[in-house]
Amino acid sequence: MIASTFHGPRDIRLIEVAELSPAATDVVVRVRAAGICGSDLHEYRAGRQLYAFEYPRPAQGHEFAGEVIAVGSSVTDLVPGDRVAVQPMIGCGDCEACRSGRFSLCPFLEHLGVARPGGFAEQAHVPRANAFWLPDGVSFDEAALLDCVAVAVHAVHRVPIPAGASVIVLGAGAIGLAVAQVARAAGAGHVTVVGRHQRSLELAGALGADRVVDDAERDALSEAEIVFQTGGGDGAIAQAASLLARGGTLGVVGESFSPAVIDPVRAMEWEQAIVFCWSYDTWAGRSEFGRALDLVASGRVQLAPTITHRRPLAELAEAYEDAADKARTNSVKVLVVP
Repeated sequence: MIASTFHGPRDIRLIEVAELSPAATDVVVRVRAAGICGSDLHEYRAGRQLYAFEYPRPAQGHEFAGEVIAVGSSVTDLVPGDRVAVQPMIGCGDCEACRSGRFSLCPFLEHLGVARPGGFAEQAHVPRANAFWLPDGVSFDEAALLDCVAVAVHAVHRVPIPAGASVIVLGAGAIGLAVAQVARAAGAGHVTVVGRHQRSLELAGALGADRVVDDAERDALSEAEIVFQTGGGDGAIAQAASLLARGGTLGVVGESFSPAVIDPVRAMEWEQAIVFCWSYDTWAGRSEFGRALDLVASGRVQLAPTITHRRPLAELAEAYEDAADKARTNSVKVLVVP
């Protein structure tokens, strides 16, 4: 089969490897769709390695879905031909975080597509617990993007939205569009999405945002009760905090790689809260990835409109360029279809 290897920033290669066989508690998935995530692009664009693994390393791609083609000897509830979405995080199962359902905080956390081979390949090993059966109404393309929705579900769990509250979402990428839709489903009264690319803003409006605002015009915005910062970059957290009303809460969802400076006097006098939202796990005993699947299956969150580009696995390097250069391509979500 064909798989990808990552040799460093902007250096992705395809190789021939042996067909996969499942371990006892695993399934082998024939990958049908895999998304390029913003976190994939951090390393792709970087002049330095962001993860503590030697190059070359195996296939990236932690957002993927596909068809089961083989099951391990201990797997009794999935069979070849079943369609599944893949939750990519694997905790150790033994630490306090894992035992409490907070596997995203596991000190030994691994990701398919980071520490283990992921979805930018024709096949992938997936632990049975990480494979979620897909109902007929959810396509492989949509299922590959459930990771984005699960992040949004976790953000709204971490930052509960009072009924009718005003919400500003900074960033109109795949995560920002998911957060805006999940916020609406959670009861937000007015949702504003701020972004830099016209195509993304048009999508935000089509997907239910009450208002879309170009990033250059953010100074005209009124303060909101809830602000979600879903993009990165220097100053992003401080800019988000400046839009927060008295008694409001800022949910930091987008990754930033430099220290943030905010006004502590204003934050204290206005009793504002800043909550960091890292990935997802379980909430009140329920899988947040499963909750994301329910929202998509019910139509309350739409993913298909956010898919702007598709490339075959043979064009993986070009797919990364599509995703990395949004000014040129107007991409929102780029899918690789092995």
